Amino acid sequence: MIIFKNNAADVQWSLEMNAIICHWKDNTNFEELKEVILAVTELQEVNQLDYYISDRSSLDYLWSGYLEWYSFKLFQVQLSDYFKKIMVLDPNNSFNKNLLSNHEQISTAYSHQKIKHFTKATQLNNYIHKISIESM
Repeated sequence: MIIFKNNAADVQWSLEMNAIICHWKDNTNFEELKEVILAVTELQEVNQLDYYISDRSSLDYLWSGYLEWYSFKLFQVQLSDYFKKIMVLDPNNSFNKNLLSNHEQISTAYSHQKIKHFTKATQLNNYIHKISIESM
């Protein structure tokens, strides 16, 4: 179910995945990005969900994750402190990993080795299903 929606992202609470899913949109307004960050942290603090999923499927530019990671850093939110696993659904994944690993400001704040990247929703769903079974 959609919990929060603005021009920067739709924040979804997935009961079946035990996750918060941010469906990011092409918007650079930092007030709206801040609202998304607050929605994610408040939803997590109340519900203690396991996973954060960044869905960048609707973004069609090369470095689609930059604003998201920069916003979390700017508002002093370390996702790994809030969630057991962080996953990214991004069709431009192979390009983004190379760019992010070379960008000191971002790569020092987040360990990209701990973030699972997927280029297709079916891959992401299969992975979540697998780890859900393993944790039972």
